This record gives sequence, structure tokens and C-alpha cells, in this order.
Amino acid sequence: MNTKAFILEFTVIFMITFAVASLVSFGWNFFMDGVTECDWGTAFQFGIIFGILCPMIDMMKSKDDIE
Repeated sequence: MNTKAFILEFTVIFMITFAVASLVSFGWNFFMDGVTECDWGTAFQFGIIFGILCPMIDMMKSKDDIE
């Protein structure tokens, strides 16, 4: 996997994870606390973590398939 493919996959996974974590955080706060706010910090952290880990796991799997 080259750098361009890694950055593209990171961006896609980051955006999906960020959106889902934001919606879950908003829903949790709305239904449990009655507050309409989102925890942006947690959503951003989840996006970064999954955005880095998922392409790396995919890269490791493709290396194992070659050998």
C-alpha cells in the first residue's frame, strides 16, 4: 500500500467514524441527559484511532497474503 492509498483510506475511515461517533454521542446525551450537545473530542479521537489502525491492519493482512 502506497502513501496515497493510505491517506485516502485514512480519510474515508476517519470521516465515517467521526460521523458515527458524533451521532452516537449526540443521541446518548439527548436521550439520557436531555442535553443537545455532542462530545467532539471523543468523536475526533475515535476517528484518528480507527483511521490509523484500519489501514495498517489491511496493510499487514496484504503482506501476509504475499508470503
